[in-house]
Amino acid sequence: SAASPPPVPAASRVMVMPFETTAREPRSYWLGEGSAVILSDSLLALGLPVMRRDERRHSFELLRVPVVAGLSHATVIRVGQTVGASQVIVGTFSLAADTLTVRARPILLDSGLSGPEISETGPLDDIFEIYDRVALRLVPGSSSTTVQLETSHPPIAAFEQFIKGLLAEMPKTKLSFLNEALRLAPGLQRARI
Repeated sequence: SAASPPPVPAASRVMVMPFETTAREPRSYWLGEGSAVILSDSLLALGLPVMRRDERRHSFELLRVPVVAGLSHATVIRVGQTVGASQVIVGTFSLAADTLTVRARPILLDSGLSGPEISETGPLDDIFEIYDRVALRLVPGSSSTTVQLETSHPPIAAFEQFIKGLLAEMPKTKLSFLNEALRLAPGLQRARI
C-alpha cells in the first residue's frame, strides 16, 4: 500500500497477535505464532515497546480469553485496551510452494481505526527479512535498515523448532523440539529458558 501507517507514539505498547491463515498445511502450522514472534522481535529492534509472547499469553489467560486464531477484531481491541496497549497488529500469511506472503494491519486502540494493510512477499527462506520489511513499514521514519535487523536472527530451521517447542502441549514433545533448536543453534538462548 502506498500510504504509511501513522507513527507510533514513543511511550505506547504494541501487541502483535499470531497471524492467521486459511490454509491448514501441516508444514506451516508454526508460522502463525512464529509470525508474531518474528515481527515482535523486529519491532523491538526498532525501539518500540512490544509485548513479548509470554506477556501476551499471560494477559489472555488472566482475562480468560482463549488464545486461538480467528478472534474478532473487537475481542483483540478489548484485550489490547485492557492490557494497556495503544496498538495491536493483526495479520495473515499464505504459503504457496515456497513463497510466503504476509499481510499486516495495525489497529490503533484509542480510535479503533485500522491503519493501511502492509503486504510483503518473498521466499520462505527469507522469512526474517520479510517481517523486517513489514516492521520497517510499520515504523515510518526509522533510521534502522533491514541489514541492521538481520544480525539478530537465528537460522530458520532452529527458529522453527523453537516455535514448535513453544506450541507443543506435551512436555516431552516440547523438550524434544527445544533441544533440536539448541542443537541447530547453540546460541539460541530463548530455547534454553
